[in-house]
Amino acid sequence: MRYHLLAICLLLCQAIPSVADTGTQPVTTTRADEAEQQQHVDAAAKLLQQGKPAEALDGIDKVIAHFEAVRKDKTDVAYCARSPAESLVYLAEAAKNNTATSVYGSAWCDAYFLRGYALIELGRAGEARAALERAVHLAPREAHYRSELAELYARQKNWNEALAAFDASATVAEESVDKERKNAELGRALRGKGFVLVELGKLDEAEAMYRRCLALDPADKKAMNELRYVQSRQQKQP
Repeated sequence: MRYHLLAICLLLCQAIPSVADTGTQPVTTTRADEAEQQQHVDAAAKLLQQGKPAEALDGIDKVIAHFEAVRKDKTDVAYCARSPAESLVYLAEAAKNNTATSVYGSAWCDAYFLRGYALIELGRAGEARAALERAVHLAPREAHYRSELAELYARQKNWNEALAAFDASATVAEESVDKERKNAELGRALRGKGFVLVELGKLDEAEAMYRRCLALDPADKKAMNELRYVQSRQQKQP
């Protein structure tokens, strides 16, 4: 179920710095600053790809500390966005609700996401959960953060939490403004839901999830294999 780390690295390297503000307090990061922080995140992602989670944490924590210092004493709502289109969604919501809001680039949230990934690799699940939950809080429209958190819940056998998190990830993916990533993230969330439903013994619902995956992508081998497994379990039922 784990998100392939190479895919994570490619995702991070494609991030588009985006900074905007709808409140009276200016955002104190520049595009150059965002780009510099993203370079640190990309370097940490490469260390994780090389199987060096402890080394990656040092750079990740420096990025997090940088943004937390930027946010010190600020009271407006903060979000991370991967693209200008995603920024506009947050800003439109802020304008509608008359809420002071700052939107940063994705480096800050990617750092929390990678921190969670590294801590999982190091067996520090409690700290990983806190990091991933922070990423989800800052970027509620990023499905892959939610799916990684859901997988952690599933690893800990917190099935109801995992199911709810995968369901939320699927909803976010369906509403995504990033059409290129939409189906991939939706497929991942649906496969996750299928896995949890199997563990809960809800085989008919799991079958429906995997069929939805194949409707999105008929070449989804993971969904095909899981569907065959579910069907074999169904045949053994009395």
